[in-house]
Amino acid sequence: MAKTLEQKRAEYAYKIVERVKDQSYASDFSSLVSKMHSYILTNGLGNTLAFLFSKGKEHHLLIAGIMADWILRKCKIVSTNGFDRFNDHWIFNSDKVKSKLGDILNGLVLELDVYHYSVVTNELLSLFIWLKRFSDGIIEKGGK
Repeated sequence: MAKTLEQKRAEYAYKIVERVKDQSYASDFSSLVSKMHSYILTNGLGNTLAFLFSKGKEHHLLIAGIMADWILRKCKIVSTNGFDRFNDHWIFNSDKVKSKLGDILNGLVLELDVYHYSVVTNELLSLFIWLKRFSDGIIEKGGK
């Protein structure tokens, strides 16, 4: 049976949060996820990604990786730039996320026309709704 895009978002978000809940950075991740909607709306997608990479902490890079993985590999809204060869666990490897910085920025921001930039932004806002719901319910609050 085919799933709706909303069901796919929910399933993806749930799997991510289930994997994060036992990590040392889980509460920091949950706190950051709850702010992502505002960050994207206030600063834009490109500035938000730049912020995540500049921070460079594990939970920041994980969220940048989630954004890239969802758009470039799962939804395939835009060109994948070689992301197809990655498995579902690459986003949990900070070094792999850092090494794909150029591909992530190009795929999500720099190479997009206005229409696709808007589509990607809206899709990520929708994904973060699910990530926030599950992280609020599954991960204890705290963090920075």
